[in-house]
Amino acid sequence: MIKLLIVMFLCGISVALNDDQSDPVVCYSMGCVRGKNYVGNIKPYEGFFGIPYVKQPVGDLRLKDPQPITEKFTEIYNATEEKMFCAQKNYLLPNPSVIGVEDCLYLYVYRPKNWQRKNKKPLPILIYIHGGAFFAGIAGPSVTGGDYIMDTEDVIFVTMSYRLGPLGFLSTGDENISGNFGLKDQAMAIKWVKDNIYAFGGDPNNIALMGQSAGAASVHLHMMSPWSCRNFHKAIILSGNGIAPYAYVLKDPFQQARKYAIASGMKLTSEMTKQDLANYLRNVDTKTLLDATDSFKIWSIDPLVISRPVVEDCSKVHGFLCEDPVKMWRNGIHSHIPLITGYMDGDGGVRSLQYFENQELLEELNNNLDGLMPKLLEIVDPLSENVTTNRWKQVKDRYFNGQNKLEPNQWKNLMKLYTDRSFVTPMADTLLQLVKSESKSPAYLYKFNFRGPLSNSILYTGTTKDFGTVHSDELIYLLKSPLLFPQQYDANSREGIFRSRFVKFFTYFAINGKPPKANNKTLHRCIKNEAFAVGTRQLKCSYIDFDEKISIKAEGAIDNDAVDFWNQIDTTLVK
Repeated sequence: MIKLLIVMFLCGISVALNDDQSDPVVCYSMGCVRGKNYVGNIKPYEGFFGIPYVKQPVGDLRLKDPQPITEKFTEIYNATEEKMFCAQKNYLLPNPSVIGVEDCLYLYVYRPKNWQRKNKKPLPILIYIHGGAFFAGIAGPSVTGGDYIMDTEDVIFVTMSYRLGPLGFLSTGDENISGNFGLKDQAMAIKWVKDNIYAFGGDPNNIALMGQSAGAASVHLHMMSPWSCRNFHKAIILSGNGIAPYAYVLKDPFQQARKYAIASGMKLTSEMTKQDLANYLRNVDTKTLLDATDSFKIWSIDPLVISRPVVEDCSKVHGFLCEDPVKMWRNGIHSHIPLITGYMDGDGGVRSLQYFENQELLEELNNNLDGLMPKLLEIVDPLSENVTTNRWKQVKDRYFNGQNKLEPNQWKNLMKLYTDRSFVTPMADTLLQLVKSESKSPAYLYKFNFRGPLSNSILYTGTTKDFGTVHSDELIYLLKSPLLFPQQYDANSREGIFRSRFVKFFTYFAINGKPPKANNKTLHRCIKNEAFAVGTRQLKCSYIDFDEKISIKAEGAIDNDAVDFWNQIDTTLVK
């Protein structure tokens, strides 16, 4: 998989056909950029690929806040080729190894070819942040292509690369390495769009921010960050959340930085300062630093998410997060904008399915089930030696009838456990805090149920078994990804028709801040259910069901019993 990825990238993936018209050129504050004409999925568009939006984070700028570009282009900048993606070690791939580069902070702008003839005013903007658990992901058209969105001719579409893993999230807990660099990169890209998109025909006063998985968590965090909360106007949060367990802020970033340094070969002494540590980490070989992440794994590739946000001391640094996001959201410290969020039943399959399709892994897990699972679920600190057996016993009783061994036929139980824990509960608590605290932010809910021949379960398990809709399956119908799924659904096929309606739903929300009607029915915002005094039953949401018909349903998207259960197990999200 890795070899295929590198070979396809270096050889130049053909994501669209260049037509015979002259290349588009756009001039903005830093100079002029040349794009390229493309024949997309159905409609033609113009792509400006690989525009630098900040100085590259190399040399003295490694592990520092992103810096604005100050030197203008001396000639027309060639924005016609996908850039190499950010350095990463993707643990979700078989036999993961370090790939990518540190010179990687570029963005990608897609503009409908006929935008001037169709529109007499600037186009709304849809910015997308890719997922990848904060340690992996590609923003370019090989994986995150905007062809399907360009078919609508409704918006200008923008994606960006950002720093990943320790390069994007290491922190000494002070001004020496402040942390949150990947999130700050994203914020600078959003600011670039706000400042420059008008030159591309875009409306800087109508920007929607969309993300999936870790990208969804990022969107949620941008709603709370002083770096970016005022620079976009709608939020689309797909299968992820900024107050989910995998996004909990690091409690002791300095100790993590020390462990990275030791695993990278540094001999620590009692006389060494945080500045010494920072200087060392800024000069470690890229591969050595990313490989050092292995030292944090307690079993297989778990804990999956090592690199995380941190709370910064905003009296000393220009912090991205000045307080724990859980507290900020609970206290209403966030932008008050329209939001839509949702999930799918198989979101938890991103981790659970691999266990059941690998007999050796399943046996290893069963041999230490009581010791490992509380840490994998983050009921306790994954890197701690402490295990709270009582809480884990409650989880076993609920999902496995108290069994001490996972049987092969229980894959649905474990997938639901992960989905409830990591996706549904934080999503429900996010919506509940909104409806309880204020009414300025209309919030809407969806659930994705559409299953086609292609599924990310193939990537997770190496099999073609039908596990239903799993994590990232919605992206098959939102973004063109020739590297992962080179197959192309015909526009008139069952999948092609669904894709067109699915994409149109989100571009409509990006433009208007509310969902379109479905079968002549209106999706109403989530409200407070006055019939209940406690728990998530206080939340009343109809939802858009992305099944084959795309219909609106009155209730049933949230398993309130499961959410209340997890809020008793982990009290982080509740007062």
